[in-house]
Amino acid sequence: RSSSSLTVTNKRHKESTAMNSAVEVEELLKKEEERGVKAGQWADRVRELMKYRDNNGHCNVPQRQSSLGEWVRHQRKAFRNFGTGKASSMTPHRVNILSLIDFVWDASSIRYTSKRQDEDWMQMFEELMEYKE
Repeated sequence: RSSSSLTVTNKRHKESTAMNSAVEVEELLKKEEERGVKAGQWADRVRELMKYRDNNGHCNVPQRQSSLGEWVRHQRKAFRNFGTGKASSMTPHRVNILSLIDFVWDASSIRYTSKRQDEDWMQMFEELMEYKE
């Protein structure tokens, strides 16, 4: 197989995996909503975070960005409390959901590139692979 056909195959696999993951996350969010009003509000915030991720390429929302950034900070704190056995709104179910959408549990040492930079890099890489052939 040529490099470009492998790239297309890998891209299709990633898209298929992402679609399966999105379906799984939505099913898990519906189960979360069945727990009550607060759980439904939590699920809505996860959906908002997923939109942010789709637009920005990551889930590391700056705290000053909006109330979504504050919510993300609260989820991290709840996760830390959950991990140490302290009172927390975090549950294993919620940890699973957030992990499936690539939630950033510890943002202290992460530096992101923009989605556009990633796309530009991939395009240049693909051109290099074609040139190499």
